[in-house]
Amino acid sequence: MRRNKLEIIKDMLITSKNGAKKTDIMYGANLSFGQLQKYLSLLQRKGLMNEENNNGKIRYKTSEKGRGYLEEYEKLNNLII
Repeated sequence: MRRNKLEIIKDMLITSKNGAKKTDIMYGANLSFGQLQKYLSLLQRKGLMNEENNNGKIRYKTSEKGRGYLEEYEKLNNLII
């Protein structure tokens, strides 16, 4: 079964809750590198994920707005199940 855009975003935000490298997000959300780039850009533009630079090491972390997305996603998911 194919995932939709909202499920992919959920998987990425969960993977990056405590900070993650691109490869961690790619494998955690089961994405290709092209998909990862596309969605990372979207999530950053929408304020759902932040990029952190720690001594030249780039990590991505779910923002407060992203955490709110996850909460709302779970509420909606619980209505259906």
